[in-house]
Amino acid sequence: MLENISKGGVYLETDENFQIQDRIEVILVHSQTDEQVEVVGEVIHKRESLDIKTNVIHRGVGLRFIELYDDKNAAIKRFIKSMVDSLPV
Repeated sequence: MLENISKGGVYLETDENFQIQDRIEVILVHSQTDEQVEVVGEVIHKRESLDIKTNVIHRGVGLRFIELYDDKNAAIKRFIKSMVDSLPV
């Protein structure tokens, strides 16, 4: 699950056991427009937390986008803008 996206990176909830500095290819898919952006991210932090109400462990990684050339950078900005534009007022 995708959370907290910015032009520099994203937080990704996942059960995969990624390590710091792992490089991951991610395909971002906009939930309403189905627009897709393929990016490469480097794991810069890991998080694990226990939801004490449900006793469920949530795991995830923070990714910093790397290898962002002009076309990818522009695509990420459009992706974020379309997400913001689709939020209810």
